[in-house]
Amino acid sequence: MKLCWIIVFCTVFPVCRLYAQVDYASAFDSDSIAFLETALRRSKEQLAVLIRSRHQLDAQYDSMTSAIQALKTQNDPGFLDKIKLKNLLKESEELSQRLVKIDQRIALQRETSTPVVERLLTMMEEQIRRYLSMVGKSRQLDRSSKQPEEERLQAMLFEKIEYQSLFAEPLSLQLASVKVNLTDDPELILLKADFLKDQEDKLVRYTHDLDAKITRLQSEMELRDEASKFLDDIYIFDKNREFKFSSRQSTDRPSTETDEGTSTVGPLTGAIGFSPRTYSETLADNTLLVNNNALVLSDLKVTPNDDLRSILYKLKLERQLARNQASRYSRMARDLYELAKRRTRNDR
Repeated sequence: MKLCWIIVFCTVFPVCRLYAQVDYASAFDSDSIAFLETALRRSKEQLAVLIRSRHQLDAQYDSMTSAIQALKTQNDPGFLDKIKLKNLLKESEELSQRLVKIDQRIALQRETSTPVVERLLTMMEEQIRRYLSMVGKSRQLDRSSKQPEEERLQAMLFEKIEYQSLFAEPLSLQLASVKVNLTDDPELILLKADFLKDQEDKLVRYTHDLDAKITRLQSEMELRDEASKFLDDIYIFDKNREFKFSSRQSTDRPSTETDEGTSTVGPLTGAIGFSPRTYSETLADNTLLVNNNALVLSDLKVTPNDDLRSILYKLKLERQLARNQASRYSRMARDLYELAKRRTRNDR
């Protein structure tokens, strides 16, 4: 199945020719990883272009809607105003169709990229674990080559985080309540029951999203624990200074604010720079959720200061609440279907 998704990905995005044209250095020595990295970078660039186009169309649509509204509110529009309104309405319809099409392209781009990202992360984890095993054996024989091995390992870890963050999506859920009145007729009750089933489906999809993030987080925690046995400290370099952070959560973090107010770090082995924080901290707010992303049901927030176990606890609590509410909506919908049947029989 994963292979099929990768084939589809390569069909939708013409990146096969990029196999031998990787335009940046990678800490990984796998051609397959390099190919997928390049393909995903191109995919991200294409997605950014689509999103920019979507924003431009949104602005045009808003401007056009305002112009249409102004013409409609005229007390005595002239002949030319009527012609202009007619043309604007036609253009507005065409623009709305373009918005629908670009939304479909954005959804397809994201949907096609997701399994490829998962495949890439799995391949990276496998190579990191093989490298840890190899380094562990060589360490028993020679302890003089510690620094180069540590630098490559941390580069691999942060390069992996880069691709997790590039395609990370915040969790979101929108629910609406429904109230059943004693005066509701059977048809209206059935509509409300269908609405509750739709809400249940949303919760089920939300639960699946939480499952995926929990699985990814648990995998990251296991990998970090394995790396921590080898790395006493993680070093991050930029062109002007060197910082050293404990691979365990740190509360004492130096700042590297630039003139623009954003933290920057130069590449270790050609990968994109990362904020100078520990591996676990970078994972916390880049890989799973955006900063201060509120979990809808528990009303908890994932913050940059949360450690991984705290995030895991919050996600599991949110998942349990989603499961409970989905079950509750399912029971309510079933009860409403039965109520509609009884009222239909009574009406006869």
